[in-house]
Order: sequence, then C-alpha cells, then structure tokens
Amino acid sequence: YLDQVTGQPGQTLSLQPLKEIHFEPGIQFDLPGRNHPLHLLMVGVSACMILLIACVSFVNLYTAQSNTRTLNAGIRRILGADRGHLMLQVVLEALGYALLAFILSIVWVEVLSENVANRFSVPKQTVFGFGVNRSLLGGICAGLMGIVMGLGPAWRLSAVKPNSVAGQRQTTLCRE
Repeated sequence: YLDQVTGQPGQTLSLQPLKEIHFEPGIQFDLPGRNHPLHLLMVGVSACMILLIACVSFVNLYTAQSNTRTLNAGIRRILGADRGHLMLQVVLEALGYALLAFILSIVWVEVLSENVANRFSVPKQTVFGFGVNRSLLGGICAGLMGIVMGLGPAWRLSAVKPNSVAGQRQTTLCRE
C-alpha cells in the first residue's frame, strides 16, 4: 500500500518514541531545532551552578547583615526574650525572605516568558504550565533554603550575652 501511495518502492513507516523526538538526528521530514542531550546537560549544570552560587551569596549577605543586629538581640535578651524566641524570629525572617524571593522569581518568569517566546519564536510555556507539583516542590526547596539560611545567624544571635552588648554604642548613618 505504501508503495502505491508514495510511488516509491521499498519505503517503510515507523513510530518514534516521544522521549526521543527532539534528540534523534536521522529522521526524515523532521522539524528543525533538534537538541543534543549533552548540550541540555551542560545548560542544566550551568544553571545549577549559578543557583548554587546565588544561594551561597545570599546566605553570606544574610549572615553579614545579622552581624549588625547583635545590639538588638542583646536588648531583647535584657528585656526577657529567651534563646528560642530569638532563634525563631531570625529563622522565620530568613524563611520569609526566601519565600518572597521564590514568589518574585515566579512572577518575573511569567512576565518575561511571553517576551522570550516572541523573540525566539517558541511557544510560551509558563511556570504553572509545568504543574502545581513542580511549583510546590520549588516552594518547599525555597522554604528549606530559608530555614538553613537562618540557622547560623539565629544560633549566633541567640547566644548573645546581654552584658556583652550593654556597653556598645549604636552608630547611625546621620550626622548630628
């Protein structure tokens, strides 16, 4: 039947698995724009390294910022706050920062995805188009990152002795 339809003898039809649709280079009449799996792996590893560097930088900045809060922690300890309350405050603050960053990144991707889709002539795929499960997994990862980010400064600030900060002067940015 295929010989009669195409007019060329010896032709065959075959099915291709959907998982290989973008990676198999030898398909006749295929759409352009095939990707090599090694290229995708390189881009994925690069993205993971950039995220890791950004997370380490964020933790470093948060830890450095917490150094300026020792006077505040000392005053709270003098007023009766126990170590657990101080730790909870710092960890929840870090968790809030991480979740806010996650939400802003989703909004940013949603806003920019149409621009990128138009520029590169590809269909627009939104973050939520990948499913709620992946977005939820990202939120859980951001929450865990926030908790881990806050544990170091929380431990250090909760160990502040009230009498060690009593003699410190608070510096201000404005001149008198």
